[in-house]
Amino acid sequence: MLAADVRRYMNINFVSALTEILPYALLIAVSPISLIAIILNLFSVRARQNGPAFLVGWVLGLGLICAAAVVLIEAGEEAYGVSPSLLESVGRSLLGAVLLLAAWQQWKKRQQAPSTPKWMAAIESFSPLKAWAAGLLLSGITNPKNTVLIVAAGISISHAGLSAVDSALLILLFVVGASLGVLIPLLYFLIGGKAAKSVLKIWQIALIKHNALVMAVMLLIFGSLLISKGLRGLIA
Repeated sequence: MLAADVRRYMNINFVSALTEILPYALLIAVSPISLIAIILNLFSVRARQNGPAFLVGWVLGLGLICAAAVVLIEAGEEAYGVSPSLLESVGRSLLGAVLLLAAWQQWKKRQQAPSTPKWMAAIESFSPLKAWAAGLLLSGITNPKNTVLIVAAGISISHAGLSAVDSALLILLFVVGASLGVLIPLLYFLIGGKAAKSVLKIWQIALIKHNALVMAVMLLIFGSLLISKGLRGLIA
């Protein structure tokens, strides 16, 4: 009876944590930066090598940062005796504030003439190794907005009270969800043939044009949600 109750409790916690981290994953997945980067890789000279290489680097970067966040949060709580609920609430509030600041910065850029950064323009001449490194770096290491969302997911996973196996599964599901924005264009390119290139080019132009506005709205929504959850935890 006790074992059944424990399993039921773990399942509830697992599903609850999953519903918390999936929105963060989807926000990363639909980020214009990642979509533009993979599309540029698919227009490179070695598209069939660079596209998968970028995806591998992207997946690895997401997994490493998320796993590190979970481990460091749990270690910090044990070392300093900080209440998990307090750390979770404060962490969410601070991360939400960072996202709101980023939303404001993106909003100010919305009327600027759209342009492709120099480093993006260089992607088309990348080797597979450079494409892999670009995926690794853009997943979060050089992308603060993604890093904030990954850490927010790490907080939810670390405080779910799950076993190491279940936590690892949640990290895997998070990485899969956050990689859809890279995986879907890649599969479309590999399966869609010549017609796919024309469609991807249209996507690229639209994403560059509306990048700032899309990101401002999305960051505002998720920043507000994080602050709301954090404040509710502090007040309760």
